[in-house]
Amino acid sequence: MKGIQLAGSLLLLTGILLLLTLNHKVSSVMAIVLIIAGVLCIIVYNLVIRKETNLLCRIGLHKYNHVGWDEEIKSRSIYRCERCQKEKKVMRAI
Repeated sequence: MKGIQLAGSLLLLTGILLLLTLNHKVSSVMAIVLIIAGVLCIIVYNLVIRKETNLLCRIGLHKYNHVGWDEEIKSRSIYRCERCQKEKKVMRAI
């Protein structure tokens, strides 16, 4: 299964590099097709592997809300996803 993610990443990278380096119409169409194929491979991989209940959370599109501040480090805030209840702690810069 890891090969699908690697193939998707390589397709995406190849498409972006082709888009940046070539100015031909045929090459730009091929680059866009490679980018779309790479993104679709990565999305399919994440849908199969991740176990969150919501499909948007499976592909990494969480909807975080600020919950509070961490008690150990005062400049670190806590965010929780509305859909899957996943928490993340973020360090605030000065």
